[in-house]
Amino acid sequence: HDNYLGYISHLPHLLSFAFMNTAARGKDPKAQTDYQDLTGGGFKDFSRIAASDPTMWRDILLENQDNILRQLDEMQSVLDDYRKAMIKGDGDTLWSLIKEARDERLRLMDKDNKQEKEI
Repeated sequence: HDNYLGYISHLPHLLSFAFMNTAARGKDPKAQTDYQDLTGGGFKDFSRIAASDPTMWRDILLENQDNILRQLDEMQSVLDDYRKAMIKGDGDTLWSLIKEARDERLRLMDKDNKQEKEI
């Protein structure tokens, strides 16, 4: 149960928090435009859960830390795969990684659609 919640809820929240930390730290205080002026749907979708309650999520991350830390290591390994492919200019590997992610997302969407039809 805690392992699955780590993948489907806890890790996504942690990644969204870290994403917003990264964006905030990358701001240029001298810039005429704030990055917020340039954001689109992807940014808004991915960052939405970063507005969650800090106290609650601190407690969740500490309570389920064994699972989340293992999953974070797995995520780092996948990010390293993307990084290595980008450094090498390896478009085929990037394409394969993106397609793997897309296929898994489509599989989940298909499963959701089938469940809705059964109801």
